[in-house]
Amino acid sequence: MIALLDEYKTQLSDVCGYADQTVENYASCMGMFARHLKAQDISIVQARGTHICLWIAQLRQKGFSYSRLEHHRYALKIFYAMLVKLDIVTKSPAAALPVLKKTGPVR
Repeated sequence: MIALLDEYKTQLSDVCGYADQTVENYASCMGMFARHLKAQDISIVQARGTHICLWIAQLRQKGFSYSRLEHHRYALKIFYAMLVKLDIVTKSPAAALPVLKKTGPVR
């Protein structure tokens, strides 16, 4: 898992040209998701679209802002696109993530 996150950070900085702060932000998002999956005994390469949707829903329930949810969504899309490119997974579970609707925090 650590090797995948390191490769992800390299892709973000060297290939995509993202700023260091953006790379760390997206890596943090992926680390949170990986820990969430690990608590359920699911590896990040075994995650399905339903796992991702439930994760985003949990973040929304916790009161994450729209922009923070978008960071997580985009980080997931880039990460799984990288896994497809590296032939680690055949299809990205994040590819079909819907655009998030901008709403206030859940109370």
